[in-house]
Amino acid sequence: MGDKKTQKKVEAFEKIWDSTRSFLTQIKEDVDKSVKLIRLKGELSQIKKKIESQYQSLGETAYKQIVKKEIKEPTLEKHAREITRLFKELKNSQKKIEEINKEISKESAAVKSSKSKKDSSREASDRKKS
Repeated sequence: MGDKKTQKKVEAFEKIWDSTRSFLTQIKEDVDKSVKLIRLKGELSQIKKKIESQYQSLGETAYKQIVKKEIKEPTLEKHAREITRLFKELKNSQKKIEEINKEISKESAAVKSSKSKKDSSREASDRKKS
């Protein structure tokens, strides 16, 4: 009788173990697929960045050739004119920033100088009082 109970327990344990092993195997397969997907998505992202870089390089090369009049293509020339306009706008904005920075530097120097003069006159006044 003890043998039958033990046998039933062993069989129940084997069923639980088989079920658990099957579940763990499925989880492992799912994790492996997820890791593979993440890796492939990363590769896709890198490829897309390389394509964008090549487009940019192509566009820059074409722009330079259009500006030098080596290429004559109305559609591309329209884009080149817009890029040239944007370069000018960028340069103007950079000049404005430089002018403002110079003004700030001058004002800062003036404030420091003024403060220094006030401090010197206070020190002189304090010495006279002593």
